[in-house]
Amino acid sequence: MRLQPRPAACDPAGVDSGPPPCPVRSALTVSSLRVLFVCSRNRLRSPTAEAVVAGWPGVHAVSAGTAPDAEARVSADLVEWADVVVAFEAAHRRRVTKAFGPLLADTRVVVLGIPDAFAFMDPALVRTLRERLPALLGLEPA
Repeated sequence: MRLQPRPAACDPAGVDSGPPPCPVRSALTVSSLRVLFVCSRNRLRSPTAEAVVAGWPGVHAVSAGTAPDAEARVSADLVEWADVVVAFEAAHRRRVTKAFGPLLADTRVVVLGIPDAFAFMDPALVRTLRERLPALLGLEPA
């Protein structure tokens, strides 16, 4: 799957004759927030998070894993595509940062702190994600 990356650069003040001004994001003006959920093997937690936000207006999400045997591995294309990378554990953030650090310059990376103790679509995990993600992503509750 080839994803379209964000523009390489923008002019926040809108005064340079170069790239266009940066879009301003807020809970009221978000037209499309691109979220990459990252866990280890992309089998339980990150696909659950992707499913939870699937119906949220203005949010587009994909999920990937950091392990060599992940269902879908974190890639440069995914990291470049994302506005926000949501890691389930600090170890996931470290792995993504180590592998793709330069590509994360304009990307917020946050850690949920949710351990690998849930099945896919586990009701407790779904409830936790629905409670925590809106504020974490700067959105009104869905």
